[in-house]
Amino acid sequence: MSDLQTLVQLLEKNKALQKRIGDVEHLETPATIVARYTTNAGQSIPNNAHTIVDFGTLVYDTHSAVTTGAAWHFHAPVGGYYAISVAILFAATTTWADAEIGEIDLYKNGARFSVIERKDNYGTASTVYMQLGSSDVVYLAANETLDIRIFQNSGAALALYSEHPYNYVSIHKV
Repeated sequence: MSDLQTLVQLLEKNKALQKRIGDVEHLETPATIVARYTTNAGQSIPNNAHTIVDFGTLVYDTHSAVTTGAAWHFHAPVGGYYAISVAILFAATTTWADAEIGEIDLYKNGARFSVIERKDNYGTASTVYMQLGSSDVVYLAANETLDIRIFQNSGAALALYSEHPYNYVSIHKV
């Protein structure tokens, strides 16, 4: 066999190997990563404490990236930017007074990353449902976590409204 034939064979083998490597990389690169969880549990949120919201009802989670319960969190399967949307509704109450707040915070690896929304303009004149919600984008390296915490200082524990359309989190890798 000539040197030219050997070179052609090596180039063909290299080409086939590059294709196989590309196929393996494609298989290892996750498809779209999305998760959505809700809650209708009426979770009690204590006064003056940042409390993890347990979005315990699975709607979808393409990579089983969420751990539910008191330590609810999203675990990034791969690094990248993640868009987070969250909504919370407190049950009806007359306990809000001027300057008392409701707040949703996004925590990354156990440290507060951002205040997603904060309201402090409710009074006690009538029964009030405080709705909080917004979105953010955060970069997570593979295996980093995020959780959603809520804070309120109305003077007593308050329950979340017990219907899932009002209490949800959606996380999408962008």
